Amino acid sequence: APPASAQPPLTTREGYTLGSRCEAYVNNSWYKGQVVRIGVGKDGGGTRLRVKFDANSKDKYDKWFSLPTSDLRLLDANGVVIQPKTTPATSSSSTPVVSPTPAQGQAIAPESATDRISQHFRTTLQYFLPPEWSMDKEKVGRLSMAELEAFPLSSFFDQYERGLTKLIDDFRTQTEEARREAEETEAKLHNLRRMVLQLVRHVRHGGESDLAEGDVSENVDLQLQEVLNQVSSWHA
Repeated sequence: APPASAQPPLTTREGYTLGSRCEAYVNNSWYKGQVVRIGVGKDGGGTRLRVKFDANSKDKYDKWFSLPTSDLRLLDANGVVIQPKTTPATSSSSTPVVSPTPAQGQAIAPESATDRISQHFRTTLQYFLPPEWSMDKEKVGRLSMAELEAFPLSSFFDQYERGLTKLIDDFRTQTEEARREAEETEAKLHNLRRMVLQLVRHVRHGGESDLAEGDVSENVDLQLQEVLNQVSSWHA
């Protein structure tokens, strides 16, 4: 655990602060996000940044990065990279692979319309993702351009439609069962009130009752209450 005295800086040497806009390199693609926390390294040294991604704003998708790293790029207010662009290593070699970078301080063009459309496509797929689909939302959010191009949309929407149809059918079945149970309960109540009405007529000498034969309304309940009150007064 880091020593109690270790405190993260308010501004890192790379220029990151809380709320800084940035891009993070994950699964061979760059994703935009925001620095939501600055912390010290696990050994008490160095600095770590927690990034929340625009495409996945839930906390469980946040990712920590230890500085310095080529997996992060600082962005200005216009979404333009303001530090040299480097491509992280993708092999097991300890030597990072660095792509050609512009001169120090030179701005890099913001993401293209294709990048934005691809991200909208990922977000749409995540929203309509069927429960039984072969990959989860997090993996869908990391699909590369090539994977998006090859994405099986026909199978995707077929499975979504089957899931939606099943959901509607289940709802209809539950509604029908509830209606049938309500009808059965109502029939039992009416039968019980018919018997109560007969009992009331029997208790009252001569079978007197101001209720019509076969009445199954709430009036039967009221007349039963009157009889009970009379019986209670006899024994008072």
